[in-house]
Amino acid sequence: MTQTPKIFGQNKPDAGIDTNLFTVSGTNQAQISIFVCNQGNDYERFTIALVPNNQSEQPENYLAYNTLLSKNAVLAFSGIYLNSGDKVQVSSVNGNCSFTATGIDFSP
Repeated sequence: MTQTPKIFGQNKPDAGIDTNLFTVSGTNQAQISIFVCNQGNDYERFTIALVPNNQSEQPENYLAYNTLLSKNAVLAFSGIYLNSGDKVQVSSVNGNCSFTATGIDFSP
């Protein structure tokens, strides 16, 4: 079976707002990469959490927490595997970061 890479989610949340970027649907699993782009003219801090199905965000879920990103910079995280119902939550302190999740989904 061939999986076609796709964009799962794109968002530029308002300042300080935890936002759902992507949730694995149905009984699928997903392999994703997450890209963070600081669109501001100053340093920005961002957070990414990988939250297991039917759970709320906890400190152990953070892939990045209050991480500093230079102005106009991009940072990528890859090799992320998620199960059915798992979600990616993102935020940035000043609302200057956009987030993109790309990858493939598949049935186990």
